Amino acid sequence: MFKNLLERASHRSCGIALSLFTLIALVHFTAAFLKSLALNFAGMILFALISLTLVKKRYWQEIRIRKPIYPIYILWGIMLSILFVLVSYVITYITDFNPLNFMVIMAKQQLSYGVITKYNTWQYFPIAALGFCTISPLTEEFFFRGLLLKSFENKFGNSFANILQAFLFGLIHLAYFWLTLFDIFLIATVVPLMIFGGIIYGWVTQRTNSVFSSIIVHAFCNFVLILLVFAFIIPAIG
Repeated sequence: MFKNLLERASHRSCGIALSLFTLIALVHFTAAFLKSLALNFAGMILFALISLTLVKKRYWQEIRIRKPIYPIYILWGIMLSILFVLVSYVITYITDFNPLNFMVIMAKQQLSYGVITKYNTWQYFPIAALGFCTISPLTEEFFFRGLLLKSFENKFGNSFANILQAFLFGLIHLAYFWLTLFDIFLIATVVPLMIFGGIIYGWVTQRTNSVFSSIIVHAFCNFVLILLVFAFIIPAIG
């Protein structure tokens, strides 16, 4: 385990990967406790920083930092993720914008900044879309579908490895939403949905043998998600 860490081959040890996840999760849950967006952002940067520094460049292909094969699966991933977002919005609408719904919490988070209102959403949409389509996909994918997924595949089968990384992906999103609303029931309303999204990203990564594929799918998913939040949810609850 420590040999892999010293050789900067963290993806070859499941124990190291889990320890790194625990470290970053601690940062994110501390950020949620302190309601600190700055600390949350630092945790996001850690995802990419740890993945790209604790895995030597010559090993990057092992964590799938490489050109995709079978790019048709990128299209399938985009379609599945967009369907996931649309179904989530329908559920949000049917449940009359339940305050524990993750899309409603995202809208409240945008409103909490004090500059966005239901009257000026399109003025700030480009900035929000840029952030959601770059920061999360670029940082989370290198860690979850890069370092973490490969470390689990080295110990477990591909399917279980994908489910396991998706579970941790869902768990970390709990800290994101607790930044805005601390409610224990978010474990039941947020985590399962984020797990489903993580499974899609992991599946695309495995099929194309490239983390760049999941970055693209994740970015498309986030764009549609934030578009719906700004177009429909903020005007409805703001």
